[in-house]
Amino acid sequence: MSLALRLHRSTAGSAVVEAAIATPLMLLLTMGAVETTRFVYANMTMQGVAAGAAGELALKEDIDVARVADFMLGAGQLAAPFDFDSSGQVVVSVVAGQPDGSAQVVWQARDNRPGQAASRVGSIGGQAALPAGLTLTAGETVAVAEVFYDLRPLLGVSPEFGGIYKSAVLRPRVGELRPPQ
Repeated sequence: MSLALRLHRSTAGSAVVEAAIATPLMLLLTMGAVETTRFVYANMTMQGVAAGAAGELALKEDIDVARVADFMLGAGQLAAPFDFDSSGQVVVSVVAGQPDGSAQVVWQARDNRPGQAASRVGSIGGQAALPAGLTLTAGETVAVAEVFYDLRPLLGVSPEFGGIYKSAVLRPRVGELRPPQ
């Protein structure tokens, strides 16, 4: 029998060749699944931080600045296991309905973490950008919390996800919000 014919019929090394081809593909799929799961979990976690911040702001008629500041300091705990202290930012705003039917940002605070994300709601004294379908009557107020988080890949080989932005809008539980003077 010729050498070429024997090599053609031999199956001795086929498992090793198949493993060499399949292993990198399986690792790539596993890493992609891990990063996708992290992205989804980070989105859910940051939405929770935004809801908590808006809830703190909408708790009482008179905004307790110290309580809001304490929440912002503790936001990193709510965002665990993500490193919110170095990659996140919270911005809270009070938006009031105006007689002309528009909405205006009447008060705003942000935490003092590195980086200053620009509020997508607007700045104090400016017209507020509220979610579609949300209208305020004159004098009516809402608490808006925005969370910005820069998610970095865990394994360093997947593409950058970029920033996560989450917001929560809550009507006050009692009366209308009165910003501190």
